[in-house]
Amino acid sequence: MPRPKNTVPSYQHHKPSGQAVMRVTLPGGERKSVYLGVHGSPESKAEYARRVQAVSTNTITEVTGPKATDLTVAELLVGFLEHADRHYRHPDGKPTSEIWSFKLVTKPLKELFAYLPVREFGPNALKTLRAQMVELGWCRKTINKSVTRVRSIFKWGVSEELVPADVLARLASVTGLQRGRSEAHDPEPVAPVTDAQVDVILPLVPRGVRGLILFQRYTGARPGEAVALRMKDIDTSGAVWTYSPTAHKNAWRGKRRTIAIGPRGRQLLEEFKPSDPNAPVFPTTDNTAYTVSGYRQAIERACDRAFPPPTPLSQGEDETAAEWRARLSEEQREKLTAWQKEHRWYPNQIRHTFATAARRLFGLEGAQVALGHSKADTTQIYAERDHALSAKVASEIG
Repeated sequence: MPRPKNTVPSYQHHKPSGQAVMRVTLPGGERKSVYLGVHGSPESKAEYARRVQAVSTNTITEVTGPKATDLTVAELLVGFLEHADRHYRHPDGKPTSEIWSFKLVTKPLKELFAYLPVREFGPNALKTLRAQMVELGWCRKTINKSVTRVRSIFKWGVSEELVPADVLARLASVTGLQRGRSEAHDPEPVAPVTDAQVDVILPLVPRGVRGLILFQRYTGARPGEAVALRMKDIDTSGAVWTYSPTAHKNAWRGKRRTIAIGPRGRQLLEEFKPSDPNAPVFPTTDNTAYTVSGYRQAIERACDRAFPPPTPLSQGEDETAAEWRARLSEEQREKLTAWQKEHRWYPNQIRHTFATAARRLFGLEGAQVALGHSKADTTQIYAERDHALSAKVASEIG
């Protein structure tokens, strides 16, 4: 005889938010999560008992609350992150970096205001959150973008009728931090990396990483565009080949990105060209695509090998990484960090080197079209309009 189905929802722990939750089935068959408060608290257990009673009497509005005005910030974040995980995707289904940016900002938001009703989250709360970001050492630009993302979270809540509209209007009154007028620091500009600094590590990196480095050197591509390179995305019909990545920084804006590939870039692709046009051109040792972070870490390891820190900061031959770190004093760890900062370079710096060379040879407009920038002031930070000029830059540099 089959075991009778238990129709009473169980009291569960939603670990990401720290909330107690019960999952109920609505009359149409839809499953809905109902958040009850801090997991394990007497209040959440009392709320659970009330909702279970509503289940037994089939009072569905009492089961599925709370109303929008009773919603907490933690509950709003749970719903938004579920939405973000579906929404922020590249055309190939892979998550965009925006998901991780939202997760970054939700951590301090949840720590400070998890159980605050959303209707009470106003300008002062947003400024408190911003002050916490300053305390965490985030740079001014990251803080301003994060505050914008917080407003986006509440805007989504308004669209779902979870947040009163006046809350969003009040949050809009908080302006961004201005340069030199807050305690938030501005990071040092990313400097170009010299050819000598690049060349010294080329023998120390895996074959695929060498290809990625040289492809960036010859084209000025972003690291994410380089690791995503597939032969199917390259038009080889002209004297200058063009690469049109399906996923790139401004794809969500509907902008097309075209990267011109000159003679040295073409020669590199002939060396690495896989038999499968859908395979990554510059793969890992197990023939999968590098992630941007994996690519960056491979360069870091090679820099550490090429420029080892002096004794006693360096890792001993018989030491594990954990033993090495444990041996170093706090002062030595600070010296090691400073050494690595001075002797390491990163993939984005190759793009800056390309930008500097393009601007020197072809002016600001030439660098702009080669880098795919919409505005010339963005190019100036580094050192698309016209495809012919972009092809000319590639012919000379790449």
